[in-house]
Amino acid sequence: MNLEKDIKSTIAVHAKNHAFRLGEGLSKLGVLDKIYTIYPKFKVSDYDIPAKEIKSIRVLGALKYLGRRLKFRFLEDFASEFFDGWVSMILKKPSKNWIFTGYSGYCEKSLIKAKKMGAVILVERACPHIDDQEEIMLEEKSLLLGKKILPKKNKVYERMKREYDVADYIVVPSEYSLKSFVKRGFPESKLLLTHLSNEKNITFRENKVLPKQFTVLCVGGHFYRKGIFYLLKAWEKLGLADAKLIVKTEIPNEFQELYKIPNTEIISERISDKEMDELYGRATIFVLPSIDEGFGMVVVEAMRAALPVVLTENVGAADIIKNGEEGFVVPIRNIDALADKINFFYRSPEEVKKMGDRALVTSKNYTPKRYAERVVEVYNKILNNNS
Repeated sequence: MNLEKDIKSTIAVHAKNHAFRLGEGLSKLGVLDKIYTIYPKFKVSDYDIPAKEIKSIRVLGALKYLGRRLKFRFLEDFASEFFDGWVSMILKKPSKNWIFTGYSGYCEKSLIKAKKMGAVILVERACPHIDDQEEIMLEEKSLLLGKKILPKKNKVYERMKREYDVADYIVVPSEYSLKSFVKRGFPESKLLLTHLSNEKNITFRENKVLPKQFTVLCVGGHFYRKGIFYLLKAWEKLGLADAKLIVKTEIPNEFQELYKIPNTEIISERISDKEMDELYGRATIFVLPSIDEGFGMVVVEAMRAALPVVLTENVGAADIIKNGEEGFVVPIRNIDALADKINFFYRSPEEVKKMGDRALVTSKNYTPKRYAERVVEVYNKILNNNS
């Protein structure tokens, strides 16, 4: 790929997200300056990023982990505040054509500092506008739990909204996320849409042989956000005695009866990337019924495994498929629609094969390499706009 300018990119990321995949690609293109992170360097060893391009403050990673385990929110807040301040203090300008990207919620001070030093400053927001996300999640929990759930604002929430205003541009991964910002009054000229890639290195399964048992796979950790309730109810409605549903998720205590649905395997424990690859290999189709999903990198992973996909309209990765070609897009919270599309594939193995093959071909446009190239194309565009 030809670079129009001598661009250098700095990334500040408090969690893993998709930042290290991007950093890996940018490093190979000669664009990455530094990634600032709370992850220790040995944790980043799965990515091909030179150690000199990683700056880590690992004690904050330990604090954040401890805060989550003990449910001490103040530890997480402290870690995020300290991380942002640390980055802002040690930043160095690497190039005249400098792009600084902070991941949403943890970069207010460093954005302001980078701007003063001459960077074009970006906020990476992998989800919709925080107000939209909060609204739909409160609505969802209230609906499923049968009681009014009140909002709990915190420092990160407020910081996110200030970052949106400070940034020169906000990077979003889908039309779903982009529209949420437009609805909140942000001009489209401030929004940069860049579709993501896979995170895990799932095997490209050319000439996939369909498994003997029809198997539906869903990978989605957050029960409410990922719409797991609706998928399990759709599966219960279908009652397919010779088929299986595998869901990688956690079921809240209030919904333990869902474990009793026949022919269902719930995987709540952490599994390795190799085990995840094997799960994709065992599946016939992939379903992601999310209520809110900025993109959904698991969709690309499933497509790499030649799986046709069933997604809701609130899954950002719906942007990269054609409805009826690589799979189907259905409304959120629609048990009947989910059951109908699953049953379509159950009854039509020839369509599973055709759509799965198309999905695999499409996924090759959304590799980490292509993702990094698209990001650099965006860098060139915004630097030209600012020159």
